[in-house]
Amino acid sequence: MKSVPSLLFFKPMKKEPHAGIRKSPFVPSGIEDGHGRELKPPYRPGEKCYVREVWRPERPIKGTYKGFLGTGYKDGAFKLTGWPSGFEAYPNGKWRSPVTMPQWAARSFVTVLSCEPVRVSEVTEEDAIRYGVYQFHSQSKGLEDKPYYRSLYSAQELFRMLWTLKHPGKEWAWRVVSEGNQG
Repeated sequence: MKSVPSLLFFKPMKKEPHAGIRKSPFVPSGIEDGHGRELKPPYRPGEKCYVREVWRPERPIKGTYKGFLGTGYKDGAFKLTGWPSGFEAYPNGKWRSPVTMPQWAARSFVTVLSCEPVRVSEVTEEDAIRYGVYQFHSQSKGLEDKPYYRSLYSAQELFRMLWTLKHPGKEWAWRVVSEGNQG
């Protein structure tokens, strides 16, 4: 297995805290909102999770690996997955959404290093870049001398805009740092 450097992603909180967040010895998770209600993180440090991606169930070429089911991926890779229970529910060849990917079809796994609450407005420029958002520059010809050409938005501003579009009304998120393996 090939090791992947630490990854960063943000997951919206199901129940938003209304009075801030604080560490607390009085709740099992160690985190509570300003009213003393426990906030339960979606992942625990050390927990192993599988990475979902676009996939499709495939039967190997006729005559080879009889009785086995494989998994195809968008990048052209193929993984022999055996004969998992419930495979009958997946007809051969149709591309499937990552949401429907079962664990037996996964090829990448991550180990959670930390999971902590963060206000989206407090996400740093470095976190936004690590998340995969980059500073946007206009590529139109003839605009090089215009003041708005140099830098329209920082990565931090773009992250906030994207977050607001994808999760309207959510101002708190879980900041999850993980380390992965690809197989």
